[in-house]
Amino acid sequence: MTRNWALVPLRVFLGVTFAFAGLQKLANPDFFRSSSPISIQSQLLGAARHSPIHPVLTALGHVAVLVGVLLALGELAVGLGTLAGLHARVAAVGGLLISLGLFLSVSFHSSPYYTGSDIVFLFAWTPLLVAGPGPFSADALLAGRAGRGTGAASAGTGADMERRTLLLRAGATAALGAAGAVAAGLAAGIGRLVGGTPSRAPASLAAGTAPPPTAATTTTTAQPPGPPSGSASPSTAPPTTQAPRPPG
Repeated sequence: MTRNWALVPLRVFLGVTFAFAGLQKLANPDFFRSSSPISIQSQLLGAARHSPIHPVLTALGHVAVLVGVLLALGELAVGLGTLAGLHARVAAVGGLLISLGLFLSVSFHSSPYYTGSDIVFLFAWTPLLVAGPGPFSADALLAGRAGRGTGAASAGTGADMERRTLLLRAGATAALGAAGAVAAGLAAGIGRLVGGTPSRAPASLAAGTAPPPTAATTTTTAQPPGPPSGSASPSTAPPTTQAPRPPG
């Protein structure tokens, strides 16, 4: 029983962190405004200077708004799926890939390596990928409900149960997607109504990571302290260390 509960705190933390990171980006108009020094475009181009995937980030800089929207919605979807325990392993794969991309983009040069939070998020997803979500998950609840609906004595129970589980998951996915769309719309609308997050508190590119060299960080040699609450002109010096940050 204890082992069944072991992953619940990790699941809640990752779910809340990624959902919050996505909503924070959607609520900040400056994150999508190319003229802003804290925009997704500025962050992509700044990160590309020292990233091992420089050509990819440079190319993505030309469609930065689309990248920013997809990143925010992806973080929100991963966060909600993880919290609900719905398609939990798919959500874990999504979180792992997002964390890997942010590690290669933002904190690849953190030294020592463990001072960058993206690598921690990357490996934090692996237990949920291997073991599943644990108790109080929609996946387990829907599978149990499908089993009760088919009846233990009915013919073709295995096929019936699989079909019912698929239908129930499809309905739950649609409901969760609708809830996520409402949350995203409210965040975007409220953010624009109040003028967005001030530039001194930007939504950073990464969940749990400071913005790359386009915003001032404690990891650069030529800029004053900043994220997650600071922004400045792009830095030309590569980062040396990067301490873990609150979600972006």
